[in-house]
Amino acid sequence: MIFPWHLVRAAPLAHGHLVEDLKLGLDLAAAGKAPYFYPLVQVTSEFPVTAKGTDSQRHRWVQGHIEMILKAAPRLLLQSIARRNFDLLALTLDCLIPPLSLLGLLIIAMLVATSIAAFFGLSAACSLA
Repeated sequence: MIFPWHLVRAAPLAHGHLVEDLKLGLDLAAAGKAPYFYPLVQVTSEFPVTAKGTDSQRHRWVQGHIEMILKAAPRLLLQSIARRNFDLLALTLDCLIPPLSLLGLLIIAMLVATSIAAFFGLSAACSLA
């Protein structure tokens, strides 16, 4: 991500959060300065080159993302609705999507649960009647 200097200088960066880029984007959106995608801008970055470094980075990101979902997203969701801040709402809804590995596990768990319910003849229509 790239930012105008005046936004970065005023942003709360000393928070020590595991997903600092996600938090910074949400903080800026809450302040009315949401980040936008510019397809013609090219940014380069260095990533870990070892398997251990990659695993460590992935673990940090998943842990930090889940922490943001549980701790910050509910407050930001209410704040975005109350202030009618649609940029913050969009970014908060995006934040609420769990990491791919967890999303896959949740989908499999729901498939198993609904298969068991169907096997025993349970359905949502029966419980509503």
